[in-house]
Amino acid sequence: TGVPLSDIVRASLGKHHPDLFLAPFNWTNIIDLDEWRIPRPDRWERPIRVGRHSRDSPAKWPTDAATIHATLPADDEFAVHVMGGARTPEMILGGLPSNWTTYRFGELPPRTFLERIDVFSYFHHPNWEEAFGRSILEALATGAIAVLPEYFRSTFGDAAVYADPAQVRDRILDLADDPDKLATQRAAAAAVLRDRFSHASHVTRLKSLIGPPRGTSVPQSDAAIVPTSMHLSLIHI
Repeated sequence: TGVPLSDIVRASLGKHHPDLFLAPFNWTNIIDLDEWRIPRPDRWERPIRVGRHSRDSPAKWPTDAATIHATLPADDEFAVHVMGGARTPEMILGGLPSNWTTYRFGELPPRTFLERIDVFSYFHHPNWEEAFGRSILEALATGAIAVLPEYFRSTFGDAAVYADPAQVRDRILDLADDPDKLATQRAAAAAVLRDRFSHASHVTRLKSLIGPPRGTSVPQSDAAIVPTSMHLSLIHI
């Protein structure tokens, strides 16, 4: 039995390997929510701090200047922070905008970098799809708002904001100008993180597969969902 990392992987496997038997659930990443959480103000100050964390690979960046400028706005309303290197966007743009601050890959611990941004805006090469998006999960766990392409919705649900590149600036400003909307989005993200990616959710997943620890009793209502034997292969393509 194969267990995909995400619905994105599941769809790819279904397309290219239709005879492969997949478990009805995914084996998603998890994160320590208490360890990653960062206190956030109720309202963003100007300039709004927008950033991203990824390797400096052409696959990890849009291929055109218009998309980069749309998703990491180069105007006085925003301060852009990029960790992972910026040679790829520098070549595409012919130089980096004056409102950008860049860090080498691994220059800061991810949580320290994420303290420096309010919004995690992640858009990449049009022919690339992420199997999951660990850096996105880390950003969400700190309380940053993630703005992403629509295909990530199957992984992160209501935890993120989804937009076409041309919509990113307006989506960010809408949250910046309405503290109630910002609070609602943060609450939605927290609920999804607890439900899908927390340590507690992983314990629930394990219990559904192998039951409780030895020496404890299994409630009758749970006994039916504990398989007697199962071999799992985790698929992180």
